[in-house]
Amino acid sequence: MNQTSFIMTCGLLTVSLVGAAVVTDLRWRRIPNVLTFPAFAAALVVRAVFQGWVGIGFGLAGALVAPALLLLLRGGHRIGMGDLKFAIAIGAIVGPLLAVATMLASTVAGGVLALCMMLGEPLRQLLDTL
Repeated sequence: MNQTSFIMTCGLLTVSLVGAAVVTDLRWRRIPNVLTFPAFAAALVVRAVFQGWVGIGFGLAGALVAPALLLLLRGGHRIGMGDLKFAIAIGAIVGPLLAVATMLASTVAGGVLALCMMLGEPLRQLLDTL
């Protein structure tokens, strides 16, 4: 099997996982185990099929790097177990190198979102006075 098929499969798995996690997190403020555990298992299966034992090793390395970096970047503040399990699943899908970039990007995106939420109400009030 070729590299393009592997990348497409991982991309589809990532988009599906992130999409479902966004919906459940926004709706119920949770990322359930029924989402993260199967995604982790699917990541290891996909890696085993396309890359063999080496792929499983990369998946497990990503599953260790992603949550460790997420904890380090956030300093443990406002991080739940669902977030960590989600990071484990994403790390297993993308591998250790992309896990670093992914966790950095998610931390920056979270900071921008928090800033927008903090500024949202004062900006609305300012616009209402104009």
